[in-house]
Amino acid sequence: RSSIAISGRAFFNTFNIFNALGLETAENRHSSFLAFLLNPRESHQFESLFLKEFLQETFPDKAIQFESLDLTDIIVHKEYKCAPKAKDRLDILLLDEKNGILYAIEHKIKAKEHKRKSSTQLKFYKESIQKNKKFDRYKEKYYIFLTAQGNEPSDKDWIPVSYDNIEGIIQRILKFYDYKLLPELKTILEQYLLVIKRSILMSDDNLEELAQRVYQNHRKVLDYIIENMSNPDLHAMHFIKSIFANHDNLFEMNHTGKSSAFYSFKELDKYDLLQFPDSDRNSQYKKSYLGFYIERNKKGVIMKAIIGPTKKNFKFRK
Repeated sequence: RSSIAISGRAFFNTFNIFNALGLETAENRHSSFLAFLLNPRESHQFESLFLKEFLQETFPDKAIQFESLDLTDIIVHKEYKCAPKAKDRLDILLLDEKNGILYAIEHKIKAKEHKRKSSTQLKFYKESIQKNKKFDRYKEKYYIFLTAQGNEPSDKDWIPVSYDNIEGIIQRILKFYDYKLLPELKTILEQYLLVIKRSILMSDDNLEELAQRVYQNHRKVLDYIIENMSNPDLHAMHFIKSIFANHDNLFEMNHTGKSSAFYSFKELDKYDLLQFPDSDRNSQYKKSYLGFYIERNKKGVIMKAIIGPTKKNFKFRK
């Protein structure tokens, strides 16, 4: 599947009209926007492009069949009342009169399927459509259950579709059909893609599942982070190291480790007298062995100014 690169900064900080209006997980608003994209006669002006992509994604074994269908006259209903006295409304109903095909779409993001006295919500919608005589002329009827994670529907005749599928469709349209998109619509689709990634695909349930997988695969690293994240000594060590890193014109790092580091003075590296360590034990200090030594031990973090010892004059340190 093709993907579009989104930088971390853009992913979290870019202005987004869906976020500004508080519509990130508002089911009805998402249904309305999807109905808008699915309707070939809407003002987006790319006709049945999204509709065909959606049907091909939902029915991959019939992709060629849908590609050849003329879907420009399809009728789109939102919040369709399947039965006169019913309170529940089907989110989206697509009627293809020309080809005699009906598509019922029930949409859930966070809400769960309603349970009725004698059946489930999905079964009720399906039976209401099958009993309705005005739908008899549609020889083919398809039932689609769209959820954040592609949840298994309670009725086997409904086909599960997830927002992974919606994300893939929008990715392809932005990449391969850029020339067909109005500039304003392109911006809206890019913003909608971010909303899907941030607010739907990364929902609480998904994050919990992801966190469990990450922890299982990287348990030692995460345990170390958890153990040390509140350790002031660790933060002090990083803080002091960052100071020397920001002044690398004055100091050179000769040695660094998890619990210690040594930084020499660049200005003094040119003096031969100070160039050699006293023994092989100190050979890690490759240059002057004058500078600052940082150590994190049981008593905390200490920083010492060190002079020597040197090979030529052991007492120079004093």
